[in-house]
Amino acid sequence: MWTPEMNILILSFAEEEFAEAVDYYNEQCPRLGYEFAAQSTYVATITARAWSLQTSPT
Repeated sequence: MWTPEMNILILSFAEEEFAEAVDYYNEQCPRLGYEFAAQSTYVATITARAWSLQTSPT
């Protein structure tokens, strides 16, 4: 059975900006930044799964 793999690499400056966004939202409302990070991770996971389903061999 073919098992697709997808590696997501985040550039260091993008990772820095993401961390800054999390900090910013946490300053606006406690734990809001952490919710933002969790939701972003969930969306990336769903996107990766959808991509793997679309590229599976027939």
